[in-house]
Amino acid sequence: MMRLSYLKTHWTPEEAYAYLSFLDDVRDTLWQTYGSDIMEHYHQQPVQDQPQTEQLLVDSDEDNIPF
Repeated sequence: MMRLSYLKTHWTPEEAYAYLSFLDDVRDTLWQTYGSDIMEHYHQQPVQDQPQTEQLLVDSDEDNIPF
């Protein structure tokens, strides 16, 4: 059974800053501790062919945008 977790999505600017600072610290610590292992793992992954993407041109009426 999959467990779901809910993340608060409305924060004060101070709370948002605190979370971003925490995530920056976690990222920095992970890179310092496991950076070479992460890069080795990344380079061992097979290169997958990227699907060809085509740019789609959309005719839009920019003066009549509903938002």
